[in-house]
Amino acid sequence: MKTLNKTLTVGGNNKKDPVKIEVRTSYRITIMVNNNDVMVGTHAGMLLISPKGFEIFDPNGSFYYPEIAEGRLRLFPVYELQKRADVYRSYLEYQLADGGEVYIYTFYLTKDEFLKIEDRILNEEGCSGVLSCTRCTSNAITGIGVFKNLPPDIFLPSKLKKELDKISNPIKILRNKP
Repeated sequence: MKTLNKTLTVGGNNKKDPVKIEVRTSYRITIMVNNNDVMVGTHAGMLLISPKGFEIFDPNGSFYYPEIAEGRLRLFPVYELQKRADVYRSYLEYQLADGGEVYIYTFYLTKDEFLKIEDRILNEEGCSGVLSCTRCTSNAITGIGVFKNLPPDIFLPSKLKKELDKISNPIKILRNKP
């Protein structure tokens, strides 16, 4: 674990107090769950972020970003640093297209946990067909690290959201409705 020493202005009095900031790891995943009504559209996907790059795992989705090739199993590698924020924003907009309620969960992982998840994605069998995005996303993480108690084969995004809520508090994104 890296520890960074920084100074921080506290309480508007221009006094700077030393603050230690711990950076847990450079490996993390961000899971986006579109928790709308099934008739409107629901979806789940994941971003994998590591020192080697940034990948979007969009199982059975139709996400598209110009100049980024789709990898195996709807895994999109984004190697250009300057494109990452825009691709992230585009993926969030894609999630919001089916309805205005998206939850974002971020989890920091060890390198081994991250590599296990990445390996599962690359070797996942039966991750195709309509309505299997949540099952593919949940099966990639089930039983690893903080997901040790996550049940396998979660079918609905609403169920995945309920299970992830037991582990972490999400950021809730609501699209403005006209």
